[in-house]
Amino acid sequence: MIIAYRIDAVKAPYILQYVARNDERLRGAIVRTVARSKPRDIFGELKTEAFYVADARETQSEKVRKALQEILGPMGIIIEKVLTNDYRFNAEYTKAIEDKKVADQQVEKNKSAQHAATEEYKRKLEEAKGEVNKMVADADGGYLKAKIDADVYLEQQKLLA
Repeated sequence: MIIAYRIDAVKAPYILQYVARNDERLRGAIVRTVARSKPRDIFGELKTEAFYVADARETQSEKVRKALQEILGPMGIIIEKVLTNDYRFNAEYTKAIEDKKVADQQVEKNKSAQHAATEEYKRKLEEAKGEVNKMVADADGGYLKAKIDADVYLEQQKLLA
């Protein structure tokens, strides 16, 4: 991590008297000490995958800059910029992250396939219901036609008798 800072010229006498006798002491004892813990806390809010996203790193860098400014500002130190330098993860950890991403993709693929199968089942179920309803309607129609024919025949026979 690179932290660019400068000394507030107005507070330079205060810094020399109360904070640090020289720039080396200021950098080593004050800035470096504060810059070790606060950035870890703030960058620790990111999930590992988010480190690959420049915008997420930039957002956290700005949060770190503001937090350091709150702490160091009263001492006469102005934090200009906080930059993430070269960040790396352990090779095994990187492999685990990649494996997790592949597994997550497979899970999503399986969920999609399951959803497609469910929808296909629902479609076939509705088709089967339609066929059954058609058969029931045809049977009801045949029954009503036979009943009407029988009623007509009965009335004809009554008239003949």
